[in-house]
Amino acid sequence: MQKALAFIKKNPLLVLGLAVVAVIGLLNIDRLPKETVLFALGLIIFFSCAKLSWQEFKNIRLVPLISFTLLRFAAFPVAALYLLQFIVPEEYWLGVFLLLLCPAGFSLMAFSASFGGNTSLALLLTIVTSLLAPFTIPFLSDAVLDQKVQVDTITMCVQLLMVIVIPAALYIVSVRFYPQLKTWIKMNNNFYVLMLLGTIGTIALAQQFNVFANNLDFIGGAFVICALLYPVLYLVGWFFAFHDERRTKITKALASGAMNVSLAIGIALLYFPPKVTAFLIVSDLVWFAAIPVFRRVLPYLRLPNWRKYQ
Repeated sequence: MQKALAFIKKNPLLVLGLAVVAVIGLLNIDRLPKETVLFALGLIIFFSCAKLSWQEFKNIRLVPLISFTLLRFAAFPVAALYLLQFIVPEEYWLGVFLLLLCPAGFSLMAFSASFGGNTSLALLLTIVTSLLAPFTIPFLSDAVLDQKVQVDTITMCVQLLMVIVIPAALYIVSVRFYPQLKTWIKMNNNFYVLMLLGTIGTIALAQQFNVFANNLDFIGGAFVICALLYPVLYLVGWFFAFHDERRTKITKALASGAMNVSLAIGIALLYFPPKVTAFLIVSDLVWFAAIPVFRRVLPYLRLPNWRKYQ
């Protein structure tokens, strides 16, 4: 088990690539129901709960949490939009704007736990940004783009319930009656979380394969923009957390780059041109590839803590 985990950590893209080829070719994974991804995310949350800390919950400060959320998920998307309008074609900057408005993804807890972040803060950020999105996305889309957009609040709340609340409740009940389960999960959660994330990435690629085949001329530019975008997002999240200790900075940097892209894709399908949807699908895959890169550069991030200068 440990050797397999070490190999996956060192070669995540190779493992994902092999999985894509094998699964698409042999199992027709693109025919799986969409609920498969929600189930996999729920399992990820279940395993990640082993690293939750009630003491961390007590130490989370409300004002920095709210200010970070408003800066990153409301103010920053608008600023980025006005800048990108002068640099890239419309289909690209529309895609970036929708992407930046989306809340933190359900996988944030798993990555925060794996990268040494604050898992309790990751859970709160996922919930807070998801509850805020039904208000910020329609308001800013109308105010900035003059485009009426509706977010299915009921569906989002149901997904929060299925992916976060129920798995967390199951974990709490399970370890209460079977304490040895907590030890087993702590020993093996990284392996199973990585495998589940690989499965989700494979399903996303398989289900959207036709989009790539039909937009090859557009896809190249989308890959380049997303490859430049995600490092910026991680650095923005890190910078917006300049008052915080390192574990909190890691979580906020991840929250800035690990977004609920599925929500953006759903909105694009309803309200925007097909190329915007294609861009967002590319962004989902580039994000998955950017995660191990972020992990490699994380030890070298030493931005100053500005408190000592105040």
